Amino acid sequence: MQTVWIIVVAWVVGMVAQDWYGLAPLLIGAIAGICVVLRPQDRRLWWLLAACMAGAGRMAWYQWMPEPVPTVLTQQTVSVSEVRANWLEQRLLVRSENGYGFLVTLPPEPVLLRGMQLSVSATVRPFGVDRSAYEASLRKRHVIGTLILKETPLIMSSDGWLVRCERIRLATQRNIQMVFREPIASVVVGMLLGVGGDVSEPVAQAFRSSGTSHILVISGWNITIVAALCQMLIQACRVQGMWSLVIPLTVIGVYVIFTGASAAVVRAGYMGAVMVIGKWLDRPRDMWNIIAVAVWLMSIGDPLTLWDLGFQLSTFATIGLIGFGNDVDGVLASTPLGSQQLGWAREGLAATIAAQIPTLPIMLCRLGAPSPWSLLANMIITPVVPFAMATGAAVTLIAWISPLGASVAAWIAIPAYAWIIDGSIAIAALPAPVQWQLEQVWVEWCLHAGWAAWLVIRGTSVSTNRTQEMV
Repeated sequence: MQTVWIIVVAWVVGMVAQDWYGLAPLLIGAIAGICVVLRPQDRRLWWLLAACMAGAGRMAWYQWMPEPVPTVLTQQTVSVSEVRANWLEQRLLVRSENGYGFLVTLPPEPVLLRGMQLSVSATVRPFGVDRSAYEASLRKRHVIGTLILKETPLIMSSDGWLVRCERIRLATQRNIQMVFREPIASVVVGMLLGVGGDVSEPVAQAFRSSGTSHILVISGWNITIVAALCQMLIQACRVQGMWSLVIPLTVIGVYVIFTGASAAVVRAGYMGAVMVIGKWLDRPRDMWNIIAVAVWLMSIGDPLTLWDLGFQLSTFATIGLIGFGNDVDGVLASTPLGSQQLGWAREGLAATIAAQIPTLPIMLCRLGAPSPWSLLANMIITPVVPFAMATGAAVTLIAWISPLGASVAAWIAIPAYAWIIDGSIAIAALPAPVQWQLEQVWVEWCLHAGWAAWLVIRGTSVSTNRTQEMV
């Protein structure tokens, strides 16, 4: 079964080589030479060659630019792809029928949603040659410039399934804000719907400083909590067989669609589904293949997913949980945290440490050193998150039926959210050194090579021990 993730690695290497100055033909030629000269009978090498070629071909296909876009758009239909709104304006990413994207800024009214189609008349202001890193990343996504509008856009279509999801999400957000007071309301919205922009800046800064900002966004871990809560209900109802897999996966799919099906949420849904399938199979060694398949499916749909920071953090965190989770938990079990009374703290701390081992190179070199208090924060706050999400979701569902009943039920959820918010604020107030950042690519690659080599060495030793036991 190792062939699966090895082939996916070859696929990723082909995509990266093609993106990096189009070096895929040289890499493919080298692998082909090895196949022909050294190991012509080794089918695995030929599979790796085919996977590498397929990855390079997928990236080349994505990089191909369609026909040139005119500098003036006259009553052209574009679809809204992303929306970032505040009290003053709406910043949109729209795409034309041929796939090109544009940035455009509009007044806050009328409210526009993802999936709507607009008719625009505008002048295209392309990004400059010496563009910033942000504009360069947009250019890779075929976002080529900014629209200077000549007149107010007309809404041509607003009845697609994505628009309906956005409207349901906004209605749910309003229900939450009617039931809870700030800052709890914005935190509930962030944890359940993945909308963290409403959190006040002091509270958001406290979450960032304490290393708990991941709570405010939907990640694979949050969706795994949703699936775990669903699994608890399945066990209570004594549901067995294939339904014990189909029901959690269906819940994840509905949840992803319900929250708007943005790129980040879809990514989290993939990773959450990976964990659910692996647990259902009860074969931890196959989790590597499942993760590889998830990476393959996501990169097929959008090759630039591989360069997405959120995707990298989610994938490496999942790898850390699988690769280092048991080892870290074993080490902590030999400490005072090994007592049964502190099992809840050990579980949260073990998961945090295991997830941070592969993500630490990214944190150090691209995001800055994490807070020294982040382990403490996650140890005392993370165990409360599943209960907070469960009670928050229950209150949200009740709010659709009876706002008064939701206001009464909210008192069950308020203590958990108060613990999360006040705990983050208290830990953020602790003295900490000035945050620093390495900004050295070679350091990041060396650190990644270090934890990957440890997994390979440990996996080899485990396989050797199993072989000796069989003999």
